Amino acid sequence: MENIAISFTVTNKSQCSDLALECWLDNDMFYDSVVQPGSIDIKYNFIEDEQQHTLKFVLKNKTAEHTKIDESGNILSDVVLELHDMNFDQISLDKILTEHAVYQHDFNGTKEQTQSKFYGTMGCNGAVTFEFASPFYMWLLENM
Repeated sequence: MENIAISFTVTNKSQCSDLALECWLDNDMFYDSVVQPGSIDIKYNFIEDEQQHTLKFVLKNKTAEHTKIDESGNILSDVVLELHDMNFDQISLDKILTEHAVYQHDFNGTKEQTQSKFYGTMGCNGAVTFEFASPFYMWLLENM
């Protein structure tokens, strides 16, 4: 069996250091930490096993204080995490991630639970899920 290397970058462009991120592949958490200002590269290897898989990113610790709003309800500043440069074995998945990933959140408790496409930015406590199958290269050919 072969290993598949997952790698991606998480960026926090704010000066806040209290948003946290969990990263999971199926039931294995491979990252759980606050994300300091700046960027961090995260890598994880898994063994191909001819199974369905779920890659999940969970944003946590976001509060109302992280979002500055004016009297008209316009967002003046916000604290978000950006996920980019997603690669499986050095094959870029940014476009495929946008097409297949789902972002589920409830606007930090202010609205009903919603699901939407994921465009690389996590601004609400919630989870982004990306489902794929291995062997990965076969799945990739079928989903390009």
